[in-house]
Parts: sequence; structure tokens; C-alpha cells
Amino acid sequence: MPNIRKRKTDRGVPFPVLERASDEIRQGKSVRGVAKTYGICHVTLHRFYKKRSQGSKTLPIVGYWTPKRVFYTRAGAPLKRLPNAGS
Repeated sequence: MPNIRKRKTDRGVPFPVLERASDEIRQGKSVRGVAKTYGICHVTLHRFYKKRSQGSKTLPIVGYWTPKRVFYTRAGAPLKRLPNAGS
């Protein structure tokens, strides 16, 4: 059973905010100016903009995730249907 940890912080920037800020940089505004307007770190915004402008088909992952989780909800579902071998 995975250890589901309760978040103790509200750090991180929501994806729509980063998207809007990235669009403004694409229009020609400076990274630091846009970051100050939205109240986010200029390094975070620059990193997101750089990944997004590389032309990859998948969007960059935003936020925090737990690397210790073995099964996610989709991957763990088939295991619930198996009969218990120990019983």
C-alpha cells in the first residue's frame, strides 16, 4: 500500500498562471518583468518557458510529486482484482 502523504505546504505555481506568463514572454516582454507582475520566481518562469519553447509535444510537468510511490491509481487497480494467494 503506498504511503499517501498529506501536503504541508502550498508551494508551487499553478499551470495556467505559468502558461499565461509564458505567452506574455513570447509576445516580447522580459522574463523578470512578467515574473514580477505574476508574483512568481523568474527562474521558474524561465525554465518553464525554455521547456515549452523547445517544441516538445508533451507539456512540462508542473508542481511537486512523490518519487517513492510505486503504484498509482490506474496501475494498482488490476492488482485488486487478483485473488489473495495467501488465503
